[in-house]
Amino acid sequence: MHDLAGLIAALHRPRLLVQAARFGVDNYRRTHRLPRLLGTAVLPGTGPAILALIEMERELNDQRRQPGAPYSPAVHVDVLIALLGEARALRAQIDVTDGEATGMRPEPRPSFPPHRRQEPVQSPDPVQAGDRSRACA
Repeated sequence: MHDLAGLIAALHRPRLLVQAARFGVDNYRRTHRLPRLLGTAVLPGTGPAILALIEMERELNDQRRQPGAPYSPAVHVDVLIALLGEARALRAQIDVTDGEATGMRPEPRPSFPPHRRQEPVQSPDPVQAGDRSRACA
């Protein structure tokens, strides 16, 4: 499974395509999108789905780079959304598997330290500070 993560990490695509896919990945539902993209009624496992999506994405990227080839940026973004969604699922499976193998749960991600609010510094009372010239005004 780690090899699949490496394949995904090795992809380098234009920033605009990747940003568009990142916006859509939070709403990714594999039961809805994968059958439509892969043309199957049965959902494949995460690994086979990633391999099929990588192949589809490579073909779309080749079309993108060839002038005059039929290319749809919307379909390309759709495939990238599915690829990123499946990559998240793969990472979740790896985290769970690693936790079960060691007998421990994966450690939670570190959170930011709590915000420490500093109280405003108050100017000293002129009478207490020894400045009587301002106190008698």
